[in-house]
Amino acid sequence: MGAEAAVPQLEGLFNRRYRIRRCLKAGGMGAVYEVLDEVTSGRRALKIMLPSLMSSPELRTRFERETRITGSLESDHIVRVYDAGMDEATATPFLVMELLQGEDLGALVRRRGALPPSEAVLHLHQAALALDKAHAAGIIHRDLKPENLFLTERDDGSPCLKVLDFGIAKVLDDGTTLTQSMVGTPAYMAPEQIRAEKTVGPQADVYALAQVSYALLVGETYWREEAEAAGSSYLLAIAVLGGPLERPVARALRRRGRALPEAFDAWFLKATSGRVESRFQRASQAIAELGAALGIVLPGRPRDSVPSSFATAATDPNPEPVHYSEEISAARLRTLPQERHRQARQNLPTLAHSEAPNGIARPETPAPLARPATPAPVSRPSHTPTGALGRRPASSSVPPGMSQRRFRITADLTNCIVRLKVWGFWDLAEGKAYVDEFLQKATLVAQEAASRSPASTLAPGADPTLPWYVLADISEFSAQKPEVNACVEKTMEFARQHRMRRAANLVSSALSKMQIGRLSMDMKLPEYSFFQVEADAVAWLLRGH
Repeated sequence: MGAEAAVPQLEGLFNRRYRIRRCLKAGGMGAVYEVLDEVTSGRRALKIMLPSLMSSPELRTRFERETRITGSLESDHIVRVYDAGMDEATATPFLVMELLQGEDLGALVRRRGALPPSEAVLHLHQAALALDKAHAAGIIHRDLKPENLFLTERDDGSPCLKVLDFGIAKVLDDGTTLTQSMVGTPAYMAPEQIRAEKTVGPQADVYALAQVSYALLVGETYWREEAEAAGSSYLLAIAVLGGPLERPVARALRRRGRALPEAFDAWFLKATSGRVESRFQRASQAIAELGAALGIVLPGRPRDSVPSSFATAATDPNPEPVHYSEEISAARLRTLPQERHRQARQNLPTLAHSEAPNGIARPETPAPLARPATPAPVSRPSHTPTGALGRRPASSSVPPGMSQRRFRITADLTNCIVRLKVWGFWDLAEGKAYVDEFLQKATLVAQEAASRSPASTLAPGADPTLPWYVLADISEFSAQKPEVNACVEKTMEFARQHRMRRAANLVSSALSKMQIGRLSMDMKLPEYSFFQVEADAVAWLLRGH
């Protein structure tokens, strides 16, 4: 209801030229009206920014970016822009576009169900042509989904698809890029987008176009099952980072009774590869290969020129088995719903923070957590501590078969800081090695902090923590399997039990910030925060030291 109330009720003449007819659509950022151009007598679509958002410099930049990008691209498959500017009377940014008659592909699929392959590929081909043109101009859409693909008709009745909403598009090498954050719709977002990496490029749109392809051919997104289990966009994003849990052909048949050729598996897994360089280089190339996999000839392309890498599997009555060893291990290709649900839920931590308007929680730097009213009793360590702190864990070693550890931990005894950097995707053996080394280094630092602490630290009402700290660089740390997360929890539990005062995390994305923030809260760390610059993190750790 609040969003509807915020939509301005325009009437009369807008910007001394456009006669308001009716409101066509209102979204979270703007409203679209049908208008009559008093100068040309043409019917147009007027898009304005909602007044409630105009005070945000970032959102104004986003709206202006859509105006600039859409106006700069000339394609039959990108909505045409006629005018743009700022209303003289209200200072409202606006965009005047061609008025489209038809419906978006999301509405079409909801109304009709899965589309015939020949129809779906035609629409996808036209979308790919628009994306190729945008990519050639250095523009990445970043929010491709069926709702942003609008189907209309030409004068001769032939279908014409238009790519809409470049509002969160990324302009490569543009110094005015928006604040780095996870933007888009998780079910269609490439992993690098979810991680809010700075290097999001054209292959992110290729990934999204492949997810759209599945949705059109099957009648639902590939991640519909995980979305229902997750219950929020943030938790769905965590699941997406883990990669597919089931072959797309098997999933389409099991859930919707849609029979796709086996060649679709290889095409989908290439187009949505977690390795950006493994995906198709161009959107049109991806859809040409999709046509080959489905046995469909694209418009304007002779049959003998159809790309052949998937054609054999699409037409051979006895195709060779499709192998997934590069992209998905056999253990992850589950076909039993209960096993997949169990694994998905284990990978999805609960989220206590309220969600932002787009469904992705973006907590600010957390305030110090409230300490229990009655802290658990602690024993004052002497200068030669006994008990857990006095027993050093056995020296860690690289587990057999592990060629390189993806963590580094050092003990800064001068400042009483455990400094660690973690990266990549771990197996359980590496997680256990990490726990061993963390306990070893944390014990040294905690002993040093205890030796410096006066006896007054145990006085009633005194700070129950010791002046030792953790500085964790998690900027390149991927989402981990549940058993690896349990190893991280063990190190947090050790830090809490041995009276660590503060933990600072160096992060590069909103997602890693949310994940570690939630884990830190669950483990009841006394104080934690997030930074992008190490010097700022150290200054915060040693505040009052």
